[in-house]
Amino acid sequence: RTQLSALFLTTNTNRGISGSENWLTPLARRKDNFTIGKLSAVYLNARGHLGMTLTQFKNVQTYNDENPDWPIHSKHQPRNSTVNINWVHRINQTALSQTMLELKKENIASTDVDNHLRTLKSLITRGSWKMSGRITLTPTLRYDYSSGHHQYFTGDLRLTFQKGNYDIIRISGGTALREPTLNDLYWLEGMFEKGNPNLEPEQSRIVSLDWITSPSQFSDLQFRVTNRSTKNLIQWTEDQNEIWSPENIASAKRLSIVISGEVGLSTFPVTIGWNTNYFKTQDLTTGEPIPYIPSFQGFINIKFLLNKVSIRGLIYYCGKRPYTTVEYLDSFTRFDLNINYILPVLDNDLNLDLAINNVFNEDTRSIHNYPEPGQNWTISINYTPTNLFFR
Repeated sequence: RTQLSALFLTTNTNRGISGSENWLTPLARRKDNFTIGKLSAVYLNARGHLGMTLTQFKNVQTYNDENPDWPIHSKHQPRNSTVNINWVHRINQTALSQTMLELKKENIASTDVDNHLRTLKSLITRGSWKMSGRITLTPTLRYDYSSGHHQYFTGDLRLTFQKGNYDIIRISGGTALREPTLNDLYWLEGMFEKGNPNLEPEQSRIVSLDWITSPSQFSDLQFRVTNRSTKNLIQWTEDQNEIWSPENIASAKRLSIVISGEVGLSTFPVTIGWNTNYFKTQDLTTGEPIPYIPSFQGFINIKFLLNKVSIRGLIYYCGKRPYTTVEYLDSFTRFDLNINYILPVLDNDLNLDLAINNVFNEDTRSIHNYPEPGQNWTISINYTPTNLFFR
């Protein structure tokens, strides 16, 4: 049996760019013409499946600032092309194997930073061995190759204990690699920022513990602790001349504790979800916390569903974040509201959606001196011909 699927999406946006509070750009405009295409094919057999996915995205970005003292007109065209092959094979009742090959080409054509091309290749092999009815062992090995730059092996080992149908404990440890982005490497050098073409990839050692449980039929709870030690951590920092640039931190540690869950009320059509995060970070070179990471952040999501109408409310809190050794961005609480209505049209679904973000116009900036949008809203209409064409 073979399954085929295709996706094509294009969007056009035109927005203002506020710039830094030290250098406001009220006349600046940025246009984005974003296109993504995806084609997938999966062949199924009695022991597994073989799949191939082709993905390509392209974004044409134009930036214009008619400031008479410093006019800017630039155009950038980032493009990614990816081929992914995924083979899953069941060896026997207790063993499963998975092999993935990914070929990626990233390039950018720009009037300001010239043309740059990068080719990445990844090979991943993963096994799953059910040692008993409750214990599963999952080893993973990954090979990454960047043409003309470097090659790395990473891997991890995960042990899963399952107690009944509602309690799962996972213990895992391993290594990971993260490449710098093309923005990190080739960001246009300007008055306040510049890229760094000499960046090295991040290399991390990770240990984590997960506990997933269902205290009742209508609730779920997840607890996760992760300890990550990273060499060459990439961080955008501001130097003494107030110029932002990405740098490799020699070594850093990050501890995170996450508690999340969801509960539904059996007597009322309301679902409440929450997520809380505690972070403890340290740049081992300076001994200071890593910039722009809060000690605490979390959200509560409340969903009310009644017939064809759903209402979602989100309360998000972000704690204060250091941006120097003695200065912090203030904490903030943001409220979002979403109202969705499904209107039957010709036995199909017409979906009307109203989203209001940052209802109370809070200052939610994530970088010092660079304000984020205040209250904003969107209206969307989605028509799904589920019955007219596919019955």
